[in-house]
Amino acid sequence: MKKQIYIYFLMVTFCGLLFSCEDDNKLPQKLTNQAPPALTDKDVSWRAISGGAIIKYTTPQLPNIRGIEAKYQLETGKEIIVRGSFLSDSLIVEGYSTETAKSIQLSVIDNSDNYSAPFFLEIVPNKSPLSGVKESLKVSPDFGGMQISFRNVDRRPIATFISRVDGKDTILIEQYYTDQANPLITIRGEKAEKSDYIFQFRDRWDNYTDKMSFSLTPLFEKKVEEFTYMPSEYFHNIPDYNFMYRWFDGETSAAGWGDIHWPTTNPVTPHWSAIRLTNPTALSRIVLWQFAWGATNYSHYYFGSNARKVELYGSTELSPKSGDPATTDSWELIMLCEIKMPSGKWYNSDGNLSEEDFDVAKNRGHEFILPLKDPMPQYRALCFKVIEAFQGGGAGSEGGRLSEVQLFGDDRQDSEKE
Repeated sequence: MKKQIYIYFLMVTFCGLLFSCEDDNKLPQKLTNQAPPALTDKDVSWRAISGGAIIKYTTPQLPNIRGIEAKYQLETGKEIIVRGSFLSDSLIVEGYSTETAKSIQLSVIDNSDNYSAPFFLEIVPNKSPLSGVKESLKVSPDFGGMQISFRNVDRRPIATFISRVDGKDTILIEQYYTDQANPLITIRGEKAEKSDYIFQFRDRWDNYTDKMSFSLTPLFEKKVEEFTYMPSEYFHNIPDYNFMYRWFDGETSAAGWGDIHWPTTNPVTPHWSAIRLTNPTALSRIVLWQFAWGATNYSHYYFGSNARKVELYGSTELSPKSGDPATTDSWELIMLCEIKMPSGKWYNSDGNLSEEDFDVAKNRGHEFILPLKDPMPQYRALCFKVIEAFQGGGAGSEGGRLSEVQLFGDDRQDSEKE
């Protein structure tokens, strides 16, 4: 019994020694009304970034310090508070729209919520992301509207607002949100007549650029719907070629379940199919739609047997040679249409799509714009060669299906153009 008591005494003593050796910062701190010491010049440094600065700091070497608080005001009047922990040595202030001197109020905070006397730091931000976006803006006429591009080097969330001037009224025709580095925005549905447009950008801090005005004349464009399906020799690795109409039936997705994709079976890649255009057509763009079902919360986007890469071929011949369009001189490769996730992910591995991923797949479709040429080729036939699906590799793998294909351009006959 004495031996057991002795062992218990040693254990209690050992645990007490361990507890006494713990870092004082991990022990409960007593509440106090005494303010911590303020920061000084030697405790703080900074480095300018786009629209703000990275502030490095050294906190007072006291056991009850929680961290640093930075308080500042944007040009919009909005007050921003950012905090940095005592475990870190830096914090970021951002959201400024101009490159003039800014004052940042820095305070030390302790575990009793006491604030030190403020230390005022003056910084000069680098050019804001909005400035770079505005300066790099390019606008050019396109079929049915215009193309808009700009550089967003820091990949900040940017909202774009495009309005058309209609007499005394200004009509908002498009608003677009993106954090892509080099976005390409296309505006459609505009008449082929000279019009005035107004552009403006906004960042996440509600900073706006000045309004910018442009005048341009969109090129004529309409949806191309007059075509027929080519004979079976123009199809490869697709047994159910008679169901190609599903690509052009207007069903881009299903609210519940439904056979909305084609091919209906899982074909082996590469596979191709072709249509014959009724009139010579100057093709302007193609929109590809993935298939997915509302019953599964549209989780099939960018996944499974959805097509990832489609080669689009065109021919100016009414009856081009059959066979692989890549090796047949009757066809020319117009472009490779690769469906990509705007968020930058390779595929939908976890079912978590960004807002832009979902918006493009569900509401906009994946648009591929043909380069403008003078004159534009007048195609009589188109061939769609699917070479890769999201679920696997290239040749020999299964998949490569779509729910819808939309074609746009100018297929008017000469008499209609006058």
